Amino acid sequence: MADTVPSFGYPKFSLSEPRFDQKTYLGRLKRCLDVTDPRTLFVSEAIIHPDTGQKVFMPFRMSGYVPFGTVTVVGMLLPAPSLRTVIFWQWMNQSHNAAVNYSNRNASKPTPTSRFLLSYFGAVTSAVTIALGLTTLVKRAKISNLSMKALLQRLVAYPATGIVDVQFFLLSGSVLCVYLRVLACLCVRIRACVRM
Repeated sequence: MADTVPSFGYPKFSLSEPRFDQKTYLGRLKRCLDVTDPRTLFVSEAIIHPDTGQKVFMPFRMSGYVPFGTVTVVGMLLPAPSLRTVIFWQWMNQSHNAAVNYSNRNASKPTPTSRFLLSYFGAVTSAVTIALGLTTLVKRAKISNLSMKALLQRLVAYPATGIVDVQFFLLSGSVLCVYLRVLACLCVRIRACVRM
């Protein structure tokens, strides 16, 4: 018990090894909860990136994702936005997501800057295009119920922000390609076994 913090029962912090046993579900869950806990924004050890050893700027830490992203979410849900407002808040959201993804990347394997730029511009372009298209569609729709129209306008943010998956796909596309090749090889082997 000497290696734990008395008030919480947590093991002492170390940059060289995981704080919790990553071989168990409970250990992985504790790590996830620990990394995303906003209270760790003010703990000096939590600001160091495990791969680079550099400080991670507070709004881009995993623990800062919700507190710093809330402003953007509120902006995207504003009623009756102009097209400029829609563009600004979608750009702001995707920029924050990109900064969080970059700041918390796996830096043990080098990733070309072009991959991050492709991911960022792809996500911004997709989110803005979808948000503008849906905003225009809702404004032009012949809906007599104004409260329904306002509700639909607020829902525009959801499919547009769901495009963050595009950013992940573009960033981890090389991993996906390897996965698909392995899957294709397995399918070929399974078919060969079935034919026997």
